[in-house]
Amino acid sequence: MACIKGKSSCDNILSVRSSKTDGIYEVKVLKRWRVPDFFKLGMFDFIAMVLIDKHGHKIEAVIPEALLCVFDEHIVEGRVYRMSSLSVKLNIGHSLSTFHRYKFEFNKNTKVEPSGNCAIIPTYRLSLIGADDVLIKKEKKECYKYLVDVVGVITKVQHNKDFYPDGKVTRSVTFKLNDERKSFYCKLYGDLVDDFKDRVKCCFGGLPIVVLQFVRINYVQVQGVENVYKIHVNPATNELISFRSGSANYGGLLRSSYQPRLSDMLDFIKDYPVKTIAELKSDPELGTFIMNARMLDIVKIDPWWVKLTVEVEDETGYALVSSFDHVMAKLVVYDTSVR
Repeated sequence: MACIKGKSSCDNILSVRSSKTDGIYEVKVLKRWRVPDFFKLGMFDFIAMVLIDKHGHKIEAVIPEALLCVFDEHIVEGRVYRMSSLSVKLNIGHSLSTFHRYKFEFNKNTKVEPSGNCAIIPTYRLSLIGADDVLIKKEKKECYKYLVDVVGVITKVQHNKDFYPDGKVTRSVTFKLNDERKSFYCKLYGDLVDDFKDRVKCCFGGLPIVVLQFVRINYVQVQGVENVYKIHVNPATNELISFRSGSANYGGLLRSSYQPRLSDMLDFIKDYPVKTIAELKSDPELGTFIMNARMLDIVKIDPWWVKLTVEVEDETGYALVSSFDHVMAKLVVYDTSVR
């Protein structure tokens, strides 16, 4: 790994785009896992990671198999690094660990060096989904391609053995989580069962509050993903404090697979603060802000004022934005090749 030279300030993960490959990012490795090679038993295809910056924005990064010998032993989960010369790819697939439209890919020119700024980067920054959204997917019998985070009080636990036609028997645990709205079921398999038991049995003083990170919502329940999911029991986080007080900030499910590229007009990104949709909702104020979001749909057109109301989304949720059509035309350009 080479030393990074140049500017002292680091770029915001929200500013990542395919045409920008000269960025320097200070990030914490929130999660790191090996992705198996399904054609070579016992071998790994690549390493995947979720990176988070000081603003709490997350992006996935992958280390290809050819570069595992260079980076594998030098990047540790939970530590902070400065990274540069990363390739930028579209974040597409059947299962996505972040809501970011892009992901990083390490290449032979990528530079990584340890950073001591661990305290300024969030430890968790949860992307919480409420029980209402989980149950909607169950009712519609749909699976959600993004891995999300859920929180709730455990009110029921059942240990099972799942039998398969090939004679294989797998241990599993099913438990019910209650948030302040409704309840839903979660299921963990295999080695995840022991992880769950070890963490929950150490709790005292009432029913444990459990946070599951990077879980999949399917048409039956919330499901843990082996090697990816993380479990926290009564963690000391702002999100848990909000949950206890009945004011948890749940994001909505993203409902579009469109991948618009960032507009070239965002060159002034350093002149104004970047705000997420959740931040604007929780602390509304007058001013000029940058909101980096996808435009999902035009929900209203006012012919008298030539005014548009559009639905937009980012990694924290979605909102309705009203503006005049000639302004909206300059804010975002859809790339039809990535639909």
